Amino acid sequence: MSRAIQPPEMAWTIDQSINVDRVSMEELKLIFSQAEKRLDDTVKEGESIASKTMSMVTLMAGLLIALSGYTISIWKGPAALTNKDLVGIFGCLYLLSLLIYVINNIMTYKYFAAGSRPEKLIDSTYYDEEIPRSKMLLLLYINEIEAYNQYIASNATLNRLGWRRYRTSVHLFLLFPLVLAFLYGVLEWIRRGK
Repeated sequence: MSRAIQPPEMAWTIDQSINVDRVSMEELKLIFSQAEKRLDDTVKEGESIASKTMSMVTLMAGLLIALSGYTISIWKGPAALTNKDLVGIFGCLYLLSLLIYVINNIMTYKYFAAGSRPEKLIDSTYYDEEIPRSKMLLLLYINEIEAYNQYIASNATLNRLGWRRYRTSVHLFLLFPLVLAFLYGVLEWIRRGK
């Protein structure tokens, strides 16, 4: 299942009123190289998010297995549910829900990387007879700069979403022992009140 964040509909483009005769190839190469570096940074940031998420998944999965094993070992049947059984079951469900939530960070998202597919570059519009051959490379660079800007925006959106999901999962994971302790206290208070 591949999910992609679409670039904004009103994507930035280079102003059409710019006189391409005044733009030097060196200027375009500088802009292109900076855009390429920024695009690579967004991809590396996405890899960092995925790596940190995998560490969280490993930690949560280990804790879920341990808690499941503990709950099964103290289980005496549905008729004799104790507070420990209920807290163990709730803890397993809490961790499972948290795992499902955080695993979205490592699902396949469509990150845009540097470079374009050849069919995008070899297009009939680039070989229009009205466009001077001397300006063809310049126009290709301009087109790639615009595309890279869209890719950077899309990757940055994915990264913001990934960081937000990662931070939320860390906070919920750190609250896990407190939630279990609170639940156990409430259940004990209810049992004593009967």
